[in-house]
Amino acid sequence: MQARPALPDATVRLQGLQIGRHDLTSADRRAAILAASHADLVDAFCDAASSADPALVEPLARQVGLPVGEVAASYFGLRSIALAALEGAAVAHHEVRAAVAWPSELAGGDEVDDADAQWDRGVFRFAKYRAFLQDEPFAGFNPDHMAKWGPHELLHRAAGFFWRDDASSWEHYLGARLNELVPVVVWYGLDEVARLDRVGFDRALDADDRLVAPERALWLAGPTPLRTAAAASIEHLRTAIVHFERELAAIDRELATGLQVSIPTNGLDASSDAIAYVVGHGPRLASARFAALADHVLVPNEQAMDSGVCTSLRRYRDRVEALFDRLVFGDIELDLRVARARMQARVVWDVAQRAVHADRANIVRLSPALAAAGLAVAQAWAGDATPAASAAAGVLAALPAATSKVVAALGIPPGVARDTLGDAATASPEQLAEGVASVAPATLAALERVAPDWVAHAVSADALWARAPLATRLGPLLPDDVAIRSLWKLETAIARCVARDDASERLGAEPVWPAEGARLARSSAFEVIDLVADPVAMHAAWAEGDGIDPSLLGRPASYLVGAWFDGVSLVPCPPIVRQLLDELGADSVDADLAAARLDAVGASEGGEDWPHDGVAWVEELVAAGALRWVPAIS
Repeated sequence: MQARPALPDATVRLQGLQIGRHDLTSADRRAAILAASHADLVDAFCDAASSADPALVEPLARQVGLPVGEVAASYFGLRSIALAALEGAAVAHHEVRAAVAWPSELAGGDEVDDADAQWDRGVFRFAKYRAFLQDEPFAGFNPDHMAKWGPHELLHRAAGFFWRDDASSWEHYLGARLNELVPVVVWYGLDEVARLDRVGFDRALDADDRLVAPERALWLAGPTPLRTAAAASIEHLRTAIVHFERELAAIDRELATGLQVSIPTNGLDASSDAIAYVVGHGPRLASARFAALADHVLVPNEQAMDSGVCTSLRRYRDRVEALFDRLVFGDIELDLRVARARMQARVVWDVAQRAVHADRANIVRLSPALAAAGLAVAQAWAGDATPAASAAAGVLAALPAATSKVVAALGIPPGVARDTLGDAATASPEQLAEGVASVAPATLAALERVAPDWVAHAVSADALWARAPLATRLGPLLPDDVAIRSLWKLETAIARCVARDDASERLGAEPVWPAEGARLARSSAFEVIDLVADPVAMHAAWAEGDGIDPSLLGRPASYLVGAWFDGVSLVPCPPIVRQLLDELGADSVDADLAAARLDAVGASEGGEDWPHDGVAWVEELVAAGALRWVPAIS
């Protein structure tokens, strides 16, 4: 099981768009884009994008913890990630970042979905208002999300956040709306310029586009593909500027008048989203716990850190506008060594942040450690990360032991916290084990018998850091053990049975013989799995509490598995059954003919409990939901 190599030393240089004169204001530069011709925009974009060195995409990806293809997907996405990395930001892995239990006073109101985190069939689900905090130092990396999330989430960290101890809900609303501005404009506009190998955001297609191959980034393939991609998509740049101007003008009016300005556009309503954020996080931001974090760690570093807290709304508004200006027009030079020192500052910030939110934390006892953490953040941000380790350790030491272990499991990329916390402490094998249990509990039991350290190694494996189902990422890491691999294939197939076939469940009928023109249709909810050894008996014995017994493994077998109402059906699938299903596809077949064909299933192929003839096979497959009986229409 391979872990990630050490983080590289490199300098990333990215040129901004050169439109109009250099002495223009940021507003004038945006107006120049709106006034420019299509050809001029293509030329300016190609000049800027050609400055990117493809060889530096992978070092940047490893620095922030994102898949390489996600970093390479678009030039503005790459610039977004580089700007965040310059501020020391990286992603924290949703599945191995231990969930911190909050005290009830930090939760939102009754109308807020604020349930505890839990695993569901290999997906780690957080309540909406626990999954995203604008004031966290690291961005979330959720493998269940599409590949566009990386630049978006990291830009939230580059923007920092507004907070003041006496801020009103209205001010928190404006701060929340400002924090979302640049990330949302990038998502729907800038990130669509020359993105991958197609034009335009399609929610359905992009939702399936989680694992992006770097080769699809045509803009990096040379001058001709770059120009072709730019010419086809450059109007998204103009769309982004219009979006930014519209939102910033609305916020400026709100700042000036105190009146809410809602401008819903194409299904987006930034005002409504900001209100929802304040409802969910208002109690937390107004709490004494958060004030302790801000007073000791964040506010003392406000002047030095452009991506930390900002206590003035008007200054924060200007910071957000400057971030967008830099993203579009500025030349970016990112020294990854400097970025790593700033990362250590964020590690200390993150430990302190999580500590004050922990249910069992005593804020009075924490205060001296928080003060030391604030000083360590300042020194690390200035380039001296020496005090970071002792400051983080001091915060952890001020917590109960069990809470300290949870708080330390930050879930950040291996290597990022090596000098501060040690990599072994920064991921939660217990939380990942719960994830494996949610998708393959018998396999986990077998692993504990054969390879008890497997989960502890998996939390730092490179394969974990991809956007794909948990089973897809962890399957290749399994030991070469027939029992374990067979159980895994069976259990993960069962866990995949989520989509149901409405026609089969709602419109099917009981078989009536003779069929007299009735037909059979295949359910779309079922798939065939082939197993090198049959683990069903072994799994059944484990479920009865008898433990894992590899001697119960059977010979190679195939099964039909699929969702059927609120359960899952598992049916043997000998070759003739499989051939019939393959031929059916989206068509239907005469029920009598199907039964006659299934008569050929030999008794020697299966066990005593298999159907004894073709009619029994049809009835078995219909009862399981794999086939739908369609009566003849008179």
